[in-house]
Order: sequence, then structure tokens, then C-alpha cells
Amino acid sequence: MNPKFGFGFLLLLLLCYSIESKCSKGCDLALASYYVQQGDTLTSIAKLMNSSILQSESIDFNTILSYNPQITNKDSIPALSRINIPFPCDCINDEFLGHFFTYTVTTGDTYDKVAANYSGLTTTPSLMRFNSYPELNIPDNGVLNVSVNCSCGDASVSKDYGLFMTYPLQPNDTLASIANETNMTQSLLQRYNVGFDFNDGSGVAYIPAKDANGSYRPLKSRNSRWRCCWHIHSSSSWGTVVGSFYLCEILPKEEGEGGDIAVSVSRTLSTNCASTWK
Repeated sequence: MNPKFGFGFLLLLLLCYSIESKCSKGCDLALASYYVQQGDTLTSIAKLMNSSILQSESIDFNTILSYNPQITNKDSIPALSRINIPFPCDCINDEFLGHFFTYTVTTGDTYDKVAANYSGLTTTPSLMRFNSYPELNIPDNGVLNVSVNCSCGDASVSKDYGLFMTYPLQPNDTLASIANETNMTQSLLQRYNVGFDFNDGSGVAYIPAKDANGSYRPLKSRNSRWRCCWHIHSSSSWGTVVGSFYLCEILPKEEGEGGDIAVSVSRTLSTNCASTWK
């Protein structure tokens, strides 16, 4: 191969792989599976999970109850049960899907204690990453950023599900028990959570969930995908690489794909197609 051609092609490959982003847009709704602790009330939980969907200043209990038909008395929630709390799923810093909740510090709070208050929806390392307070000197009445991850779905797995719950595992949880509780197959749960150990009893999984009407939301198409191709050819006399840019086609984008920029290189190494989202 001509050295100039090889160098130019290498640069193009580096460009293609460097433009991948982990997300560019979130989705309007996700659910947090909150594990109820002793002393919790709907009011205290809503204060923890305050967002544009659920505002603690003027709590509409019907918002919570609509996602939790199993609750028969809003003034008494059994401890060690789960309730689903709606929240918006954002693309944070183009890095991951999640949402920042705000937590007002009280006397004696530590990052470990705050993480425990959120029942596994966040972690101590996450709190330390997104807050500047020293671990052992968090000021009273300070405000913490509490990040909770979320999912918008995955069209490569299924287009039948477009609403997901963030599900923190408890020590007694297993893949079989979660599949039974959520009426999902074990294989589907594993496909949505590749590499995740459901039998470890810790960590967060993403599981299809029902909406306020008791139905599964299908994955919606969102915006368009402009597929563009770089055609590469070599001039034997000059050994140059010429990139000509032209529009190939427009395809629908699935909402849950999160805005990733997909890159593929042909097996013949003559054409490289990069898909970008508008």
C-alpha cells in the first residue's frame, strides 16, 4: 500500500471512531423502582425524587399512584416493598442517560447515608464525583446533586418496550425472582443488561415497565438519521486519498437509541459509512 494512502486511511478511521458519542438526547419518562424503607411516606419519597414530573412543593399523589396500582392506602406504604417513581431521563454531559435530583443536606449526613436514603438508586462514588464537598465535611443545608441512571430502550433488542424502570437489586434478588416479579423472560432481561450479574444482589438493572395506563409503551421513532458515506479511492500516480461526501439515505431513528453515532467500515476497506443524527 502506498504510504500516503495508508496514512490518510488511518486518519479517516481515527476520525470515524472518535466521533462516537454515548448519548445526545434522553427521553421524556423513566421510572425509578424505589425500595421502601421503614418510616418512608409518599411525601418523603416525593421530596427525595423531586423533578419536573413530580414536584414536592405541590405533590399530586395521583401521579405516583397511577404508576402503582398496588397501593391501596396512600398514607401507609409497606416497608420493604417497591414503588415506581416517574422522572425525566436526560442525556448528561453527552456521557450517559440519567437525571440529577437535588438533595438538601441535614445535620449528620454523609455521602454513604445519602446513598442509602435513595435505596440503591445512586452510589457513594457517584455522589463524590458530582459534588465538590469533602467526604467528611458536607455542610448543613448544602445541596447535593444525586444522579440516577436510566434507559430509553434499545431497538436492537425489541421495539415493543419504550419505557424502562431503573431497578436497584437487593441482596435476595436473583435473575429468576426478578423475571417472575416483572413478568419478563430471563433472556430478555439479560439482553437489556448485557454483562450484568443479576445474582450478585447489587447494582442497577433496566427493566421494561408499564405506563400510567397499565400498558407497555412501544419504542417510538424520533427524528431522522442522515446516512452519509465517504468514498475512498487512490490515485496510483499521486498516492492521494480523496474523500467525496454525498447523501445516501434518510432513515427513522428509534427513540431508545440515545443518539449514538454509528460507524461502520466496509470489509473491502473501500467505503466507510458514518451515520449521524439530526
